[in-house]
Amino acid sequence: MRAVAKTAVVLGLTLVALSTSVPAHAETLHRFAVVVGNDRGGGDTRPLLYAGADARKVYDILTRLGGVRVEDANLIVDGSAADLQGALAKVERQAADAARHGERTALFFYYSGHAKDGALRLGDSRLSIEALKALVAAAPVDIRIAILDSCRSGEMTRSKGARKAPAFQIESESPRDAKGLVILTSSASDEDSQESDLIGGSYFSHHLASGLLGGADRSGDGRVTLFEAYAYAYDRTVAD
Repeated sequence: MRAVAKTAVVLGLTLVALSTSVPAHAETLHRFAVVVGNDRGGGDTRPLLYAGADARKVYDILTRLGGVRVEDANLIVDGSAADLQGALAKVERQAADAARHGERTALFFYYSGHAKDGALRLGDSRLSIEALKALVAAAPVDIRIAILDSCRSGEMTRSKGARKAPAFQIESESPRDAKGLVILTSSASDEDSQESDLIGGSYFSHHLASGLLGGADRSGDGRVTLFEAYAYAYDRTVAD
């Protein structure tokens, strides 16, 4: 996780603009989003309570403050692996069209739900984490950000865990020209992240959302960068 945070500094990508006046260069990046939340993970898992709610919260932030237009945002709650793949395929078509018009593009992918045996568990369907990485990496966009807050099961506090994927290189001459793939996970391969009834959601997603809403704006410039959001969520998740 620390290595990913260093990569985010290189990207310097602004995720959310909190101020009403947005610098002109921010408009040159056409942003797309696929946001997925699934409380059910099949017969061998116990249902979660808040994965869908976490996804709705992230979707709302991205479409209200994050520069993602509603027509470019996809929200999938309690859907299937096929629904997820279909949303990514739709973004591929939209991004390819935007690129033909000379626009730089970015994909924000978020998943909250069950993961087990190296696969995301969407109801009774599965999508391997390796297959997801390949789909996101192959998307015809300049910048890809994937956030996985994946779960197993639990009682009052339900275990949530995802395997840590190998890092991808980021090649960047400047923040505006940044290209590549960043993967943020809520846990390492030997760790559990947690969902809490007290806060009504995953600790990681709760703090990520709070950070995007302004808590992570350490510089006070009215904007939240990828590094600021990740550092904020990481520090508070570990503390909790």
